[in-house]
Amino acid sequence: MTYECDTEALGVTGVYKEATGLGMVITASNKGYGGNVTVTVGLDAEGNIVGIQADVSTETSGIGSKAGNEDYLNTYIGISGSADDVDTITGATYSSTAVKKGVQSVLAAYDALNGGK
Repeated sequence: MTYECDTEALGVTGVYKEATGLGMVITASNKGYGGNVTVTVGLDAEGNIVGIQADVSTETSGIGSKAGNEDYLNTYIGISGSADDVDTITGATYSSTAVKKGVQSVLAAYDALNGGK
């Protein structure tokens, strides 16, 4: 089941809710250093992040592109509600901030679509 999400201010560009309620996949985009950084986040039924991908192809190779590295993205696995405790990457601040803002947008959209869960 696909939902249209009117959360333009959050940068949310797409929402997919699994039909049996197992979870959601939400995509958000925010401005990085070189362009938009798009994150796609998988969440379980309780709103915990179970998977994340980031398209950092617009960011500087070897610097901003670090925000798309698996080691960095894995720091988001298991969190719910807020990404405040995840640090940005020194030297790739704009890019990693864009990822973090994207995750924050996803978590806010998840809460809004699930009645503040």
